[in-house]
Amino acid sequence: MSGKTIQNENTMGTEKVSRLVISTGIPLMLSLLINSMYNFVDSVFVSRVSEDALTALSLAAPVQVLVSAMGLGNAVGLNAAISKALGEKRPDKVRKAADAAIFIALCSWVFIAVLCVLFVKPYFIWQAGGNGVIAAYGQSYLAVCMLFSFGQMGQWVFDRFVMASGKPQLFLFTLSAASLTNLILDPVFIFGMFGVPRLETLGAAIATVIGQIVGMIAGILINRRWNREIPFSFTLQPDQESIFAILRVGIPSTMVQILTSVVSVMINSILLAFSSTAVAVYGVCVKIQSIVTVGCHGINNGMIPIVAYNYGAHKPDRIEKAVRWALLYSALLYLAFFIALTAAPGTVLKMFDASDYMLEIGKPALRILAVAWFFSMPNLVYAASLQGLSMGIKSMYLTMMRQAVFPILLIFIFRRIGILNLIWSAFALAECLAIPFALHLWRDSKTVYISGMYENRITEKQAMRKMTGTQKTIKEDNRMMSRKLVAYFSASGVTRKAAETLAGAAGADLYEIRPQIPYSAADLNWMDKKSRSSVEMNDSASRPALADMAAGIEKYDVIFIGFPVWWYTAPAIIRTFLEAYDFGGKVIVPFATSGGSGLGNTAKTLQELVPAAAVKDGKLLNGGLDAGELKKWAESFEN
Repeated sequence: MSGKTIQNENTMGTEKVSRLVISTGIPLMLSLLINSMYNFVDSVFVSRVSEDALTALSLAAPVQVLVSAMGLGNAVGLNAAISKALGEKRPDKVRKAADAAIFIALCSWVFIAVLCVLFVKPYFIWQAGGNGVIAAYGQSYLAVCMLFSFGQMGQWVFDRFVMASGKPQLFLFTLSAASLTNLILDPVFIFGMFGVPRLETLGAAIATVIGQIVGMIAGILINRRWNREIPFSFTLQPDQESIFAILRVGIPSTMVQILTSVVSVMINSILLAFSSTAVAVYGVCVKIQSIVTVGCHGINNGMIPIVAYNYGAHKPDRIEKAVRWALLYSALLYLAFFIALTAAPGTVLKMFDASDYMLEIGKPALRILAVAWFFSMPNLVYAASLQGLSMGIKSMYLTMMRQAVFPILLIFIFRRIGILNLIWSAFALAECLAIPFALHLWRDSKTVYISGMYENRITEKQAMRKMTGTQKTIKEDNRMMSRKLVAYFSASGVTRKAAETLAGAAGADLYEIRPQIPYSAADLNWMDKKSRSSVEMNDSASRPALADMAAGIEKYDVIFIGFPVWWYTAPAIIRTFLEAYDFGGKVIVPFATSGGSGLGNTAKTLQELVPAAAVKDGKLLNGGLDAGELKKWAESFEN
């Protein structure tokens, strides 16, 4: 249901967009900065061990991306699913999505542990290029990170709970707990302090997983205490529909990260042909990127639930404003870093105890990659926006093009020339080539989804002016010939739009099922158990009175009945409508609009109300509707 009252409206649907985007993004920036800093400092500490140890961490990085991909996909999916359910005012969906996300996190950890046992040792034998020291450093580090990754998987979930509910400031505390723990323990375990033996890369891994476990525990406690808007529990029998909703958005993000991991392995292999130092430079630049682009990533991570919430609440104007502000903020937040990286790259590299040769390779690399990161800003913003619209596939296409297809094609071309700086240039050129593709995807999405929402936002007063007591049809020229009727009930205008489109495509007459007493916003407040709609839906005997009896059912053979899905079924007024007329010998085809729920057993329930009719399995008519497909579907019910 879309009804809401002002006092219950989440700030993501009411606060000024320019302020909302930055206020949501700042806590995430700080959290991501802390997270990036401990990865950054991790590499700084390890670089003091040896360049071989630093190279081992660079080789481990693609596999860590793979591990993170499991958590990220779940996080992106649950973020969109829960924010959308909150926008729709559906606490039942919120609870089910939260429980499903915890179950997916558990399964992800088990899968990662199995991968560790099977592949870590062969991977480093392959990637280390025969250097046994690098292989040993890498194996000890990565094995611990993967076997104890349950902390990381859990942290992804509980961090995103607070983001999805519009409380990113709580995310700061959960991630800070993990990051500060890691920062404190890193030197202790790496170099050996306070009686702890010197463990080098193994010590870095131990500090990392302890920090992740602390972050997970902090996330559980903080959500229980301050984020009760998202209740959760552990179950081995999660709601399958919720799992599907999360995976539908999350799998594309996971696949992109997996592909990114594969691309990184390929790049490391290519760079290793130049020197192991080139691999170390690439690893250092990735760490630097995670810090200097933290502003853009904070803005984007905060924008996903903003877009998702307003998509669920049917507020397209706020979605467009959020995207524009995100583009501006991202560019401004990166500008100072861009100047510093291009002006003094050597100063930055010396923090990693860079040798003369590493400085020779690294300075031009850092300058070129700084340009690449600048051009990545619009691509990152549009990818996040698509995720917020639950268009994970399109977001995946964009990320694949900019992080995999374009870079790999260009790198394979440039490596034949044998100039290392051309390899770095491939990343910048790839981002430039991806920008037109990103613009195309976003404009196409606006046409299909956001423009559709504008059309759906018809007030009840406007709708009443459009309809007369005799119920005008969409196509007057088909009025006398039509044997099909599209009858619909619409509370907010969304189902009306679907009904009008179906009637036009099918050449059917159109009739609005209106209650004698129109529903007010308070009546539609499903959060109030005493509201009119809540009372009606909790009483199977409820039959709201109809405004008229002018449907003329006797004139039609096929009747399409449309409605918004309330409490996983048809609204009570549909029961009134079916019992008010003689449907004997008629074919009834239900259709519905919904923010996430399917029709379930609606057809069976309706059949019980009209045993003399033939009730067919219907379908959801959400989003962009193709008139040709609707016409074929409608014709399939004709004798």
